[in-house]
Amino acid sequence: MIDPIDGTTNYAHGHSQVGVSVAFVVDAVAQAGAVLAPFQGELFSATLGGGAFCNGEPIHATETTTLSDALIATGFPYDRVNVDAICRRLRDLLRTCRDIRRIGAASVDISWVACGRLDAFYEETLSPWDGAAACLIAKEAGAKVGHYPYDHDSQKKTEHYQADLFMDNIVVAAPHVFEEVMKTLAASK
Repeated sequence: MIDPIDGTTNYAHGHSQVGVSVAFVVDAVAQAGAVLAPFQGELFSATLGGGAFCNGEPIHATETTTLSDALIATGFPYDRVNVDAICRRLRDLLRTCRDIRRIGAASVDISWVACGRLDAFYEETLSPWDGAAACLIAKEAGAKVGHYPYDHDSQKKTEHYQADLFMDNIVVAAPHVFEEVMKTLAASK
């Protein structure tokens, strides 16, 4: 599963936050994954059960314990029919976390959760090629991956996909803040 340019809009506008994402998937389970951030010269990689790495060095999710200390990233779907709910979730998290970033390349954002630059990432509708490799890297680095509840049909992009290919309403977070992020997103109505 290959995404040759994750962060296409960034790339088209000359922003350097883009990724190249490659995942080897068997029966909907990512076995190996790599995310290249070419302009930063960073290669994030992982194999199932083999740990996570950046440029060959082991990486780990943060030990942040409270949402009030967490730096969170998000993305916005191209289809913005659910913009009111997107803004409510953003508002509710912004009230409780340290800060929020909108960086623009989900594969790199999730890899940054894996290496501790971010404490969490969430987005409504990713495609499997956006997240399969990065989610494996994050899980191997100790982060947790989950999904907050649907509140609009537009979020049901991969609802029939299995295991690591299911990307709807994804949350990737450091282990100690995962539940608090999930609870805040689920309660945001």
